[in-house]
Amino acid sequence: MFIGVVFTVVGLAATFLFFETLTFDKAQGVYFRGQYEPEKTFVNRQKQGRLADIYALQILSEHLHSGVSPFISYELNLVFENGERLNVMDHGDLSALEDSAMRLAELIHVPIWKAY
Repeated sequence: MFIGVVFTVVGLAATFLFFETLTFDKAQGVYFRGQYEPEKTFVNRQKQGRLADIYALQILSEHLHSGVSPFISYELNLVFENGERLNVMDHGDLSALEDSAMRLAELIHVPIWKAY
């Protein structure tokens, strides 16, 4: 029983540490994962940064294999002027991902690049 509790706690901690939601704050002109720290806005783009630095949104498809059934997954990324990318989400439903991308593109006034 104790080992099960340990694995559960470690799994939950990993989920919160590695899969934090990306928040877009138009009022402050920033995006961030987890807690916004104003003094660190320009230190690590993967953690937080300025909305004005986002050049475009990118939608990619990837063919994955899980067991015997291959499937297509779609990925939404932020693209910066230097080509650096930051993953926003992965989704199995292209229509739902495109809807999210459209809302985000309208919010931050950038184009959507479709590569699928």
